[in-house]
Amino acid sequence: MDYLAIANKGQSGELSDQEFAKVKNSYLNNKMYVAMVSSNDFADSFISAEWSYDVYYNAMGELELTGIIAGYLKSIEQLMYKIVRFHKNQGVKIKTSEGFKPYTSDNEDIIDSTLWSLNYFLTSPQGKFAQSAKIRGCIYKAVDLWRQYQRNGYFHKHNLYAADNKISEVRELTLYLYFLILGGIHFSPEERLDLGACELAKSHSYNENYAYRDFEKWVNNILIYDLPAMTPGLWILLVYKERAWTVQPYLMKYFYIDDFESGTMQFSPDNIEMSHTRDIPSYKLNFEENNYISASLKLQDLFDKYWKDNPQKKKQIGAIILGIDKYTQLIHFN
Repeated sequence: MDYLAIANKGQSGELSDQEFAKVKNSYLNNKMYVAMVSSNDFADSFISAEWSYDVYYNAMGELELTGIIAGYLKSIEQLMYKIVRFHKNQGVKIKTSEGFKPYTSDNEDIIDSTLWSLNYFLTSPQGKFAQSAKIRGCIYKAVDLWRQYQRNGYFHKHNLYAADNKISEVRELTLYLYFLILGGIHFSPEERLDLGACELAKSHSYNENYAYRDFEKWVNNILIYDLPAMTPGLWILLVYKERAWTVQPYLMKYFYIDDFESGTMQFSPDNIEMSHTRDIPSYKLNFEENNYISASLKLQDLFDKYWKDNPQKKKQIGAIILGIDKYTQLIHFN
């Protein structure tokens, strides 16, 4: 995205060249953009919105399209709420049903979680969460303008049609808000990790616990949203790129153990669902060593732990084949 071009349209807050560079450097160097495709709720909403935009934007004729942008609008609120929750018990005041009070664990159930309230909290001079006062002011103005003219307008007053040419604008401004918020606010390494936007901590126990939690959520999501109730099998390709392994699963049309053991089962359209409607989200395996055997063992350990913790789900997938080039390995079979 050309974020500078979006900023120059004047539909959000203004930043000097120096402040813009500061936000951009943080956004890119800390890989904050990765949070947008993490396993967090705000990322789920964002990815769903991107899918709806891709599939429906040019295919709905004269139908009302507010539903397409709902995920974009919701994702920003979820992102800001998650960041706000990082700052409980720090003495910073937030709007509650009983007026402005310091945000604590005890009053979390009465805070005002509207977009205005979240924006006011994150950009308050008291908190100093942003990298500078100018960036703080820009975030406040950008979110407030977006709230007034995008969220409130389309959710409460106006219908939205393709002919209005506004959906792309909402998407563009949403992406710019991600850029401003993720790049303009200070985050500790632990917070970046929780947002899904940084390398795992060096602590082995913390590393393993986080990796499994992330993996468990990924499997739960694909079982609910992407796979049939009874799945014949998954053929997983492991791909190494940029010091990390990507786990890319494909839905199998059938699985016969005799075919696999005889070597006649191939990764081909005859056996694999290739339609984009059957696409399954990938998973990033945080394992830097460029060794397929080690990576496959790590992935198998994650699956073994998942089956142990979720025995009722083990029978939902008939088999799992792990593949790289011509090498295949059966790591799960009911």
